[in-house]
Amino acid sequence: MFESLKQRARSNQLTQCLPPKRTFAASRDATLLCEDDPDLRACFRRGEQVCAFEAEQRGLDLETGRHQTERAKAPDRAMLHTDSDSEPIQVKRKVRDRVRTR
Repeated sequence: MFESLKQRARSNQLTQCLPPKRTFAASRDATLLCEDDPDLRACFRRGEQVCAFEAEQRGLDLETGRHQTERAKAPDRAMLHTDSDSEPIQVKRKVRDRVRTR
């Protein structure tokens, strides 16, 4: 089975790191939602495993979206795909409400 995962990951060479993360999340959610149909659940689980294998080869953490080339199992593939999620925007708001005091 692991060999078939390698073959599928090679045949499905995605150009960025973000699509495997999004595909993994969708497959994981579909796996959790498909309780009644075991065959369909197995298909979604297989998609989840392929995305996890591809992310492991690239050094992509699927939970955080961080791409770390030093953790990649295939450094040549990791250097081809160096995008990752941008840092979240933080808005700092100053409270300018006037309060009457005595």
